[in-house]
Amino acid sequence: MSESKYSNVHDVAKFFDISEPTVRLWVKKGLIDRSCYVKADTTYRFDIPAIEKHLRGEVEVTYEQLFAVSDVDEFTGITGIKSLDEDF
Repeated sequence: MSESKYSNVHDVAKFFDISEPTVRLWVKKGLIDRSCYVKADTTYRFDIPAIEKHLRGEVEVTYEQLFAVSDVDEFTGITGIKSLDEDF
């Protein structure tokens, strides 16, 4: 079996010389882009080279990726921002 491209939280922490709680915090705050990991229930697997590119600013981020914009409120005409919080 070939080596997986995805790593666990421990491996990410070790690679970036940070703690595992810091990895989780980076995910929660969006510092690790959603495109850099996969999530199944409470299990996360990370693409370390993608994280590195994202943190170095080598990946273009669209407005839609930065802000999850909801529909415009029909009464006020104000565009809402969806919550990006998820349990971790």
